[in-house]
Amino acid sequence: MIILALDDEEKGLAVLVDAIKKASGLDNIHAYNDYQEALDYAKDNIIDVAFLDINLNGYSGLDVAHHLKKFNPKVNIIFATGYSDFESQAFAMHASGYLTKPITPGAVKDELENLRYDIKDTYKDKVFIRTFGNFDVFVNNVPVKFQRSLSKEVLAYLVDRNGAIVTRVELAELLFGDEDYSRKTQDYLSKIIRDLVASLKAAGCENILLKERNAYGIKKEMVTVDSYLYLKGDPKAINSFDGSYMAQYVWGEDAMEKFY
Repeated sequence: MIILALDDEEKGLAVLVDAIKKASGLDNIHAYNDYQEALDYAKDNIIDVAFLDINLNGYSGLDVAHHLKKFNPKVNIIFATGYSDFESQAFAMHASGYLTKPITPGAVKDELENLRYDIKDTYKDKVFIRTFGNFDVFVNNVPVKFQRSLSKEVLAYLVDRNGAIVTRVELAELLFGDEDYSRKTQDYLSKIIRDLVASLKAAGCENILLKERNAYGIKKEMVTVDSYLYLKGDPKAINSFDGSYMAQYVWGEDAMEKFY
């Protein structure tokens, strides 16, 4: 489930995100204080549920909802606001829910359990990433073919970082060691990234990659990863650990310390 949260007040956003995390069990909530940044993200990414404040420093959360529905007509809009007088307008546009502040985990959970549109974890169901032994990615049990081995290594490193954002400079250090971060190196890295995106797109799972300005990450909520399950205590994943991790990469052995 991909959840977006929007509130122009930092304190209000923090309370909302905390309630969503407690209610959903998800760690990665896409939270924004600025409505334009939220729309920019939603334009290029799948959003299942959007929690929106209505008064957004001169802009209306109702207008944000209209834009989100243009991107995805089946997005579940849940308004989370301190005002009750917009409720009729919210439901006129087929919102999934309406919460009045203060927002509580219990209220959020009720809304998530009664969404207007069903959510199918399309990517998570079909994308499995194996990190124990050699690193490989499978879509519907078919291995993804990567155009470059370095593109595959970039994805492996993003998976190892467990959802953390990785800069281009860090990726260059990983792939090219102490080589200067020159224009030539930057251009080569750009080709590697483009090939990674192309390989994932060909497999139908390009949206598992999080792209920010000069940085990348893996969308944990859209994949099933054996090592992630291991760290959560999943018995099957624990039994599948054979003592090796990302075996084809020199950095894999040092990264394996997290399992002991």
